[in-house]
Amino acid sequence: MKKYFNTIKYLRSIQIYYRIWYLMRLLFKRIFFIKYKLFIPKEAYPLKLNSLFVDVSLNQENNSFTFLNKTKKFNDIDWDYNEFGKLWTYNLNY
Repeated sequence: MKKYFNTIKYLRSIQIYYRIWYLMRLLFKRIFFIKYKLFIPKEAYPLKLNSLFVDVSLNQENNSFTFLNKTKKFNDIDWDYNEFGKLWTYNLNY
């Protein structure tokens, strides 16, 4: 108990206030989640991505890339290609 007192006596009042504030907040969260446990789903379902949303393809044989419904064929890949805009170039690089 002496260690606690020696620690607390050097704290400012705002530090003590916030220690109590965070302790009460933690207790409230625990009580709230225990009381309303009904709202937590019993099982999770995997996220399914539709192929309409993900339209990225790479044809390794002829160095053609398709992003955002725009296809470009490269002989030597130009990583700074900017004809289709910055978003297309971003997808090309990453």
